Amino acid sequence: VTLCENTGTISNNYYCNSTSYDTAPHTGGIVGHAKGTSSARISVSSCEVITSKNSKLSSKRGWIGGVIGYAEYTDISSCSNNMSISDAGYYQGGISGQLNNSTMTSCVAEAEITSTQLKNSGGLVGSCSNAVNMSSSSFSGSISSTKDGSFKGLFSGNAAKNSIITINGCSFSGSIDNVAMTDSDLDTRSVAKVGTGASVTL
Repeated sequence: VTLCENTGTISNNYYCNSTSYDTAPHTGGIVGHAKGTSSARISVSSCEVITSKNSKLSSKRGWIGGVIGYAEYTDISSCSNNMSISDAGYYQGGISGQLNNSTMTSCVAEAEITSTQLKNSGGLVGSCSNAVNMSSSSFSGSISSTKDGSFKGLFSGNAAKNSIITINGCSFSGSIDNVAMTDSDLDTRSVAKVGTGASVTL
């Protein structure tokens, strides 16, 4: 998938309480669910999601991302999103709702991310699982939630159990719950929740 552009509103009103990626909805500005394999990876490159006439991305449930809702064995590069994500599902990210055995390189998210669910939000990714590498990517904007106890990270809301997450050369500017983030917050807010046995390398 390459050189795609979206300027319109996408609303997923499918109401499903499943938290399984097999049955829950996936909503993305370009791709809903990119599912590759270890031997046949998917590439999504040079795609843009651009705000136009108050357009936005929204989903009642599931995974939602500025470019991809759920990415598995997928390599995302040189993609951008500046469309707001609101009324969001369980996992929401400025570029992808989920990265599972996937990579992100040279991507840019400039967005307001608002969660109405008690789950994970990240400037770049809602949640990461297994082996994930994010490099040379940036987030600017705001992340907020109407639910106390939600996990909100500058780059990722969550690192799943036993996952290996590498974040290299990524940058941010903006706020979480209306509190401006600074470099001193990198160690504790880059990934909001780190599961048992997971590792995060900055």
